[in-house]
Amino acid sequence: MNIEELRKTFLSDSPLQRGKANKSLDTKRNYDGKIQTVREMIEDAIEQGASIEERKDVAVSSLYRGGRNERVQKVLYSISIGTEGVYWEITKTAYNYAQHVKRG
Repeated sequence: MNIEELRKTFLSDSPLQRGKANKSLDTKRNYDGKIQTVREMIEDAIEQGASIEERKDVAVSSLYRGGRNERVQKVLYSISIGTEGVYWEITKTAYNYAQHVKRG
């Protein structure tokens, strides 16, 4: 399946869902000195054999509840290419898109 077909088949449930996902994936960022959309970065990374991870981690920030601060466990999503220990943190939408492209 080519990239255009993959883009069309990702989140085809409802127009609202598709619009939110597209807005998130079309956000431009600076990755290794190149300005790219999140979608382009993921597609390039998958072509280069990137690994995609979902891991539970203790959040850096704390949450204030009932008069005390608590450290909260949260799920982090990341994509890494090549260099050991170097990764980009991505959103859940970007993670789902990366999984979709990798399967496609």
